[in-house]
Amino acid sequence: MKKLITACLLLATTCAVAQQGGRPPRDPRLDSLLTEKDPAALQQRIIKLEKGNEDDLGVLLQYYNQKDEGAADSLFEAIIKQYPLGKFAAVDRQNKIYQGKTGKEQEAMAASFQKDFPGKDYDMIYYSVANAYVVEKNTKKSLEYLKKIKQQSSRLMSVQIIAGQLMAYDPKSAEALVKQELDNARSLAKNPDPGRAGDRLANPRADYYRFLNLYAQILQQQKNYTDALKYTKEVYDSTKNKSQELKRDYGFLLSKSGQYKEAFPLMDSIVRDGKGDAELKRELGIAYEKLNPGKKEPNTLRSCRPTWQKG
Repeated sequence: MKKLITACLLLATTCAVAQQGGRPPRDPRLDSLLTEKDPAALQQRIIKLEKGNEDDLGVLLQYYNQKDEGAADSLFEAIIKQYPLGKFAAVDRQNKIYQGKTGKEQEAMAASFQKDFPGKDYDMIYYSVANAYVVEKNTKKSLEYLKKIKQQSSRLMSVQIIAGQLMAYDPKSAEALVKQELDNARSLAKNPDPGRAGDRLANPRADYYRFLNLYAQILQQQKNYTDALKYTKEVYDSTKNKSQELKRDYGFLLSKSGQYKEAFPLMDSIVRDGKGDAELKRELGIAYEKLNPGKKEPNTLRSCRPTWQKG
């Protein structure tokens, strides 16, 4: 577990540096521990770090994570006890929030965390609480915490995940949420934020098409095939390496809109590859009958007959 928590700290540092377009610096103190061959000299370095500050103890913790997991566990607990408001204690508290079993439990722990660690980046905590509430189908509380997320990159990821879960039980709220984010993403794609010019993780154009595709899927789920096709077509035309799912949705929506000639080869190809679901097979059969009235279907479609003739 301590390896995971230490990894979280390292990951946070790595992401921050990556956004600035560089690589996280290697700590020479850790390198010296890992490369030291003389046992006596190694012990002297360890003792020196043990007498140091939280940052020094953090270096030693990284060393023990690779060499002695038991020692790492003990050291981690000691660091938290010595620095109850330090960075390792903060990560430990965050980890406990993420493990909270209910939205209410996570919300209470999040409030306590903010009191003890003011001025921190709370975005991942807000996402965790929002996710806990959406699992409980508490849309109002989930959206309340989703709105608290400040950083654009965190918000984009969080909205996509929460909206995907909302689709299962509250598609109207999912539609409203994604529509708002889609409008924001469209604006950023046209006018990128100059403040994120050096951020390697920023890709406003990709974000826009990601939300566009998600919005189209929500509309399709609600059987709004006309609007779903409009947005899916924009994604389809702009995507170089089209996924099987995108081809499937585009072909299906073309057929639902009566464009059987364009739809048929897309759907037929997916079904021939053995990747067609029951809904697509049914639509393929309908498209074939519309294009070939009274004509006997080929063998590749004959097995689909029971599927498309249902309903």
